[in-house]
Amino acid sequence: MLPVSAYASTGPVNYAGHYELVDNHPDRVFTLDLSQSGSRVKIAFFAAVLNDPGAKPEGKGLGRVNSRGILNFTFKDSFANEGTGTLEPAGDGYRIEMRITKFVDPAPLHFYGDLTVRKTSDKLQTVVLSN
Repeated sequence: MLPVSAYASTGPVNYAGHYELVDNHPDRVFTLDLSQSGSRVKIAFFAAVLNDPGAKPEGKGLGRVNSRGILNFTFKDSFANEGTGTLEPAGDGYRIEMRITKFVDPAPLHFYGDLTVRKTSDKLQTVVLSN
C-alpha cells in the first residue's frame, strides 16, 4: 500500500510567464504570454518577421492544464483564424503546437505548427486581454 502522500496532488504545472521562440532565424519573432489561476490559463501571442511588411498576427485564447501537466488551449488570431494548441515541457524549453481549426486568412499561417519556445521571465511582457 502506498503512503497517503503518494496520492497528494502538487497542483497544476505553473506556466505563467513570458516565452520566446527558440529558432535559428533571428529575424523571426514569436512571443507568448500566459497568466494562470489554478489550472486555467489565459494566452496572448504575437508573431512577426522583422523588417518584413507581411502578416504580424496577434492572438489570444483560453486553456486548461490537464492531469498530465500539458496545457491545452484554443485561440483566435487578429486575422480571424481560430485554432487549438498544446504547450508542454520539452528538453531545455517548451514545445508548443498550434493548429488552425477555422481557416479565414492564409497570411499568418506560416507562424503556426510545431515550435520550441523558452521561458524568459515569470512576468508577462505583453498585456493578456480578458477573454
